[in-house]
Amino acid sequence: MLPSLQAAVGCDTFLRVMNLPIIVTQVAVLLFSLSVHESAHAWTASRFGDPTAKMMGRITLNPLKHIDPVGTLLLPLSIILINVTTGGNLPVFGWARPVPVNPYNFRNRLRDMAWTSLAGPASNLILMLSGFIFVKFFWRVAQLPSHNPLILVFLFLLEINAVLFLFNLIPLPPLDGAAVLTGFFSRRYGEFIERLGPLSFIILLALLWTGAFNRIIGGFLTFILSWI
Repeated sequence: MLPSLQAAVGCDTFLRVMNLPIIVTQVAVLLFSLSVHESAHAWTASRFGDPTAKMMGRITLNPLKHIDPVGTLLLPLSIILINVTTGGNLPVFGWARPVPVNPYNFRNRLRDMAWTSLAGPASNLILMLSGFIFVKFFWRVAQLPSHNPLILVFLFLLEINAVLFLFNLIPLPPLDGAAVLTGFFSRRYGEFIERLGPLSFIILLALLWTGAFNRIIGGFLTFILSWI
């Protein structure tokens, strides 16, 4: 019987097997995932009647159209550097330049904005599941060794998109989860968010700084890898 992939390579495989090709691959997978995320926002907004992002060329997988200097480059590279130098296992994530949306072009502003916001995390969920399927195939069916480049690439796809999916669904602005919760479930929550103001950003920082988000991601990934 094949050993579990989790036992063979660990949840934080690529953070413990660092070299230049691995780092480059991580960054490439992150750029691709963020491009898909933002393109999904732009495409969905267009479908609901707002062509703003489409007219600006944001429905594209070209990462140059989506790059944010801090969220797409500085933050992910800093996390990778910290993991390399300290042996840590911080989840690698980031953000892209937000897609411009004009909600006044929507027929139902709250509902259509919620669908547009949900499209980004939904795209990350699809990429995460794709990574899971390919890793399971190459590991269980093709029986490739655990550190085969194909397995590592799709592990990166799985982990990075799991982080993006969960992080963006946190119901605090400017993350997608706030608009999703307000549009689909509770308008009062939107009013509550407005009263929170800058405190929402402090709460996000606390989740990251205290390691709470890292523990959630670790548990989530452990669960997923247990099925491979």
